[in-house]
Amino acid sequence: MWAAAVGTDRRVLRSRAAFVLLATTIFLLAVGVGDSRSAPPAHPPPPSLASSTELSQGWALRSASTVTDGGATISRVGYGTAGWSPISLPSTVLAGLVANNVYQDIYFGTNLQSVPDLTGQNWWYRGEFAAPASAPGQAYWLRFKGISYRAQIWLNGTQIDANAVGAMAVHEYNVTSLINPGAANALAILVTPPAHGCTDLSFCTVDWNPEAPDMNAGLWGKTLFDTTGPVALRDPYVKTVLPLPAPI
Repeated sequence: MWAAAVGTDRRVLRSRAAFVLLATTIFLLAVGVGDSRSAPPAHPPPPSLASSTELSQGWALRSASTVTDGGATISRVGYGTAGWSPISLPSTVLAGLVANNVYQDIYFGTNLQSVPDLTGQNWWYRGEFAAPASAPGQAYWLRFKGISYRAQIWLNGTQIDANAVGAMAVHEYNVTSLINPGAANALAILVTPPAHGCTDLSFCTVDWNPEAPDMNAGLWGKTLFDTTGPVALRDPYVKTVLPLPAPI
């Protein structure tokens, strides 16, 4: 009798388990879970509007004392730079001239003393770059992470800053209204070197280290062309405030 009762209980349990499994399967099929045909179609994520491109190639350098055209003309696409010194950025004025063999072996012997003072004149930096095609809500930005010491900046014939000051400052501009989406764009930057004697807040030297002939003037930091959506967050800062004195 006991063995028969046990067998009956096992059959009852198996029957209940099968019923539960069947009911669960019917429910899942009814609501569409587990059936890819009833699920809503997946949409691909929207393309990202954010990008950052370093503008390092395609630049030229020339003393402003030998250029008669103004920034509105120099910053036009296709402006001729014959006679200019081709450079890559970042580059100070002296570094660009050395790269073009205007001055050679400046770190050999006392050759640096033969380089004339380069701070008594302004210097033009000019470059062209391609901008990506526009998308709804997209914004275009120019960022200069190091200009020494003062600059006037033009983009596509329009001046965007008449007095960008500060060797260690970052200069950022929303140029959405001036950019040529999906086409070539031109930048022209007129750099004014810092004065000798550390009278401008720039890169200074001390007695045993002679000052550079250009006082490190130029676009010494990265030049970036960024795209974002309608909202951009940069340089977030988190400040921690501790209850002081701390409780014991």
